[in-house]
Amino acid sequence: IILLAGCAKESIEYNQLGTAADDYVYQIFKYDDNSIGLRTDDKSVKIVDSKLKVIKNLSNSEIGENTRMKASVDGEFEVLFYRNKEIRSYSKELQLKKTIKLQSSEEKGKEGYYSDFYRDRNNNIYIMKTSSNLSPPMENIVKLNSAGEIIFENANVSESFNISNLVIDNDENIYYMKQYETESTKYDIDIEKIDKNGKYLWKQTISSSYDDLIEKIDFDSEGNLICFTRTRYSGDMDFLKNIPIILKVDKNTGKIISKIEFNDLRNDSFGCYKGADDSI
Repeated sequence: IILLAGCAKESIEYNQLGTAADDYVYQIFKYDDNSIGLRTDDKSVKIVDSKLKVIKNLSNSEIGENTRMKASVDGEFEVLFYRNKEIRSYSKELQLKKTIKLQSSEEKGKEGYYSDFYRDRNNNIYIMKTSSNLSPPMENIVKLNSAGEIIFENANVSESFNISNLVIDNDENIYYMKQYETESTKYDIDIEKIDKNGKYLWKQTISSSYDDLIEKIDFDSEGNLICFTRTRYSGDMDFLKNIPIILKVDKNTGKIISKIEFNDLRNDSFGCYKGADDSI
């Protein structure tokens, strides 16, 4: 694991956490203000401090590959079990405390598994659902109450698409990016907003001559949207190249406020994270 200073290309901290050739991390998530959690391939969770030193090593045989983990503000854990369609709450030491069974639609074209989850300030649950019976798979958004009962499900089986992470404001409006294939067999992006009842409010389309692909969406300190995207094209010797792009978008109208392209950072893959001070 490597710690960078903002957009600096040189690392300021480095720590090797594993030694075997097949050691890898399923997920990195925020644990608290001073540490992060790493869910590793040996069904354990490592908590590391700001210097990347392991300060806690937790283990639970239930938490395997087909799960998604998040830490709550009090240091406890919530884990989504993809196939079982349930969220389990665990103590700080990964002892099971509570299980919420999530309601699931069985309508034709809506079957699938729950792949990620979010909560709003009112404790509603937002699920990313992958409809694996479709080819290619399609992702939908499901909103449930704190008891796991469906409030709405947005499903559009007429087109295949992938959805970024979700962000939810204090009024329970939902924002996300949708990536889909056009008739010219390239990919475009729609940035979309839906209200707390699932009604579409606006969308902003991002389209270039190449593939436009989604990465991540977030709020900045002013409440506007920061959208991380990339443009993919064929470079020298047929290698695929990616240009990272950061868009600032008005959350009320969908209008693009600013756009930054990092043409000097072309690579085959990258990731983005926004700090509390709006640094990227």
